[in-house]
Amino acid sequence: MAHINPVCFVWVFFWVFITRIVAENRHKFKELFVFSADGMMEGMKLVPRIAIDFGSHMIRVVADDTEKNVFSERSLLVRKVVSGEILAIGEAAEDHVLVSGEELVAPIRNGIMVDYEGASALIAYVLRQIASWWHVFKPHVVIAESLSLSRALSQALGEVVQVAGGGKVYMTPVPSLAALGAGIDPRDSVGNLILDIGAGTTEAAIISRGSSVSATSAPIGGYDLSQAVVVYLENKYGVDISDSTAADIIQTGGSALRRDDDGTHEFYANEKDTGEAKVLTITGNEITEVIAKPLQQILGTVSWVVHRTPTTLLSDIAQNGITVTGGVGNLRHVDTYLKRELALPVRVVQRPEDAVISGGREALRFVSRFKQTVPQSSA
Repeated sequence: MAHINPVCFVWVFFWVFITRIVAENRHKFKELFVFSADGMMEGMKLVPRIAIDFGSHMIRVVADDTEKNVFSERSLLVRKVVSGEILAIGEAAEDHVLVSGEELVAPIRNGIMVDYEGASALIAYVLRQIASWWHVFKPHVVIAESLSLSRALSQALGEVVQVAGGGKVYMTPVPSLAALGAGIDPRDSVGNLILDIGAGTTEAAIISRGSSVSATSAPIGGYDLSQAVVVYLENKYGVDISDSTAADIIQTGGSALRRDDDGTHEFYANEKDTGEAKVLTITGNEITEVIAKPLQQILGTVSWVVHRTPTTLLSDIAQNGITVTGGVGNLRHVDTYLKRELALPVRVVQRPEDAVISGGREALRFVSRFKQTVPQSSA
């Protein structure tokens, strides 16, 4: 039998491997070498494009590969206090039982980055989850930023994205991306009022011709509604519940308005003194009363913007009304509540919690037209 050179086996194996990879990813390799209409390198699919919505409660990420769904994770991590070693991220961090020398870190609070290293670790983690294996260039990143950020804080958040593995970074206001996610083109001359009520921040802006004509941000959101329930139950029943349990209570039985068909809702809580678990009940209208104050503060935020609407856009806002995005948009009857208080039409988008990241995905289609807002690191 003739001797066969082992090198031949290596080449055959290599060729079969490459052929299979190309076959399974042929749509990507086809796009890889397709130029855009203007023939510029920016139009090639050599550089991945990624959108990030880094909120107080969740971080959501999506790539320009439309076959991929949004990747979401809790905006939490656990690390060792002394060494800074990351022990758990996301839901695993939320479920982690802390021991001495460990800390639970929420890098974003009320729309503002409060922990540089923690934010960098979280972004690096989600980028690894969403980026395709064959990408060799650092991704261009569109990231939502709160209206409350100063120029320095905005710059710092962009730099964290670069430290975490991003390339060019484009900081984009939350209301602009929320508008895109709601099917509104923020570049239109028509005025649109966007109200994004997130976990830690409420953003309200009248958008026209690609900019915010009148806008404000307030450090209030879903967390404040949950905290109101936590404090109420502690004072009335002497029990401790977590913020997540309070959020579940609001989601299952809460409403922005009192209802005639009010029902009762059971939940587990621990007695503050003994730690003993017990079952309690709360009515839907009781929840409505408890969350009334933070809802009034949210109302005040959007009302501030409404009363500062330029006269040239008053008819637009009267016709188009308010578009509500953000997780609190899921609260029952929040649209009716706002409509009654502000005498304007109100529309809550489908899956309001995903509006900003959906707008980010849409923005990726024309990111080459954006002006880079964070100088690219030389690192």
